[in-house]
Amino acid sequence: MDNNSHHHALPLFASTTVSSSTGGSSYTITRKPDHYYCTCPGWKFMSKPVQQRRCKHINALFGGGGGLTGAATVPPLTVCKANKRKRDLASPTLSVALAEKWTTQDPTDFLMSEKLDGMRCLWDGSSLWTRNGNPVHAPPSLVAALPANVSLDGELFLGRGRFQQCMSIVRCHVPDPVAWSSIRFMVFDAPCAKGTFRERLKVVTDALKGCAWAEVVPHIRCNGRAQVMKMLRRLVSDGAEGLMLRHPTAEYKGGRSTDLLKVKQFFDKDAVVVGYAAGTGNNLGRVGALVCVDGGKTTFKIGTGLSDAQRDVPPPIGSCITYRYQNIHTSGAPRFPVFVRVRPDE
Repeated sequence: MDNNSHHHALPLFASTTVSSSTGGSSYTITRKPDHYYCTCPGWKFMSKPVQQRRCKHINALFGGGGGLTGAATVPPLTVCKANKRKRDLASPTLSVALAEKWTTQDPTDFLMSEKLDGMRCLWDGSSLWTRNGNPVHAPPSLVAALPANVSLDGELFLGRGRFQQCMSIVRCHVPDPVAWSSIRFMVFDAPCAKGTFRERLKVVTDALKGCAWAEVVPHIRCNGRAQVMKMLRRLVSDGAEGLMLRHPTAEYKGGRSTDLLKVKQFFDKDAVVVGYAAGTGNNLGRVGALVCVDGGKTTFKIGTGLSDAQRDVPPPIGSCITYRYQNIHTSGAPRFPVFVRVRPDE
């Protein structure tokens, strides 16, 4: 089997079920945009990047035998794959633009916008996709309202502080038109349009004229660091997640780039360790997360920020720790909690 035929062993996003050679178990192989995923333990616990993992089931799919080191070839991500029907459209294999954290870069002349707390979404002219290439099942009436001649990059957004509700609506495979009526498609780019970011914003603005549920994310020109901090404080106090900075003359670029910067405000808080959650994968046999309670008696887990040594010998139950978080869920639990340290006075 040649490499070109490898690319078509499974259609994009298709799945197939395979049986274990020892019997009793079956596993599912799914083709993702840049790799093949298998539900077997051999694939899940392989210490390689997902793009390089080749379990015996994937190798068998390619006719490569039962070993774990076969050379199955997976098509690479592309920024914009040609489409025979409309060459201006993005494909589900689009490598999306991702933001770096803003640190010391001069933000003057960048275009600022609110960082929306929703789900990243791509439009290819006929279908909606997540950033990882999974289909988004929106009501047909909303899909029909989107332009058929331009690709769009944006966020499905329900409102500030409503991330969980938004996800429960947009992830449903059978869309609820009533629930979707509150969802907005907030668009901030046209990935396959030529030109600078300013020029692509105009493409988006023109394409969305008359569309009732999709709109262009408002941007303003930044005049310096002081304005960034002032706008960040205002947005966070109003319940927003943060803000975004986009280079006005940059072309669309897949992957992380300093042409796109995210600015967030994090908070520190204390909590008491009340238990441990067992680790899995690389953390099997040691602590995977600390179970904590804060001053408001909200119980939550902190699995990020722990060193290997701290997973082997975690902070004692009853100890007070400091953690960093981004904002608060409607449930009262912190979002993205990160372990910082055991309180020095403990």
